[in-house]
Amino acid sequence: MAGGPEPSGVRSNCSVTEQWLGTTVVLSCAGDLDMVTSSILERHIDEALNRMPSTLIIDLSAVDFLASHGMGVLIGTYACIAGRVEFAVVAHGSATSRPMTLLGLGEQFSMYATLDAALDGIGIRDDG
Repeated sequence: MAGGPEPSGVRSNCSVTEQWLGTTVVLSCAGDLDMVTSSILERHIDEALNRMPSTLIIDLSAVDFLASHGMGVLIGTYACIAGRVEFAVVAHGSATSRPMTLLGLGEQFSMYATLDAALDGIGIRDDG
């Protein structure tokens, strides 16, 4: 997966933060995840996977708009790491969970309504 730089002159409405809990990495995305901004998430995923996590959680709780390109990044990531790295997505509400559910993505990989639920479901807790 190669996430290139943002197209020049395009202002991004997407940010990604990274949090490590032991060997688990949580990438929290905020804003819009579309054709223009999905490469930002993809770049963060690539960088995180280079550090060999046991689990990758993509938190879309603060995403306002999820386009097909954003879902394509999730599908591509899962296809790339299945069997090697545990994968889960946090999505709740009409902007994220609804389109993913309609496409049946919850049948391909684990989806949770909250980050706490994802951490519990995977058996990981941040003790501090």
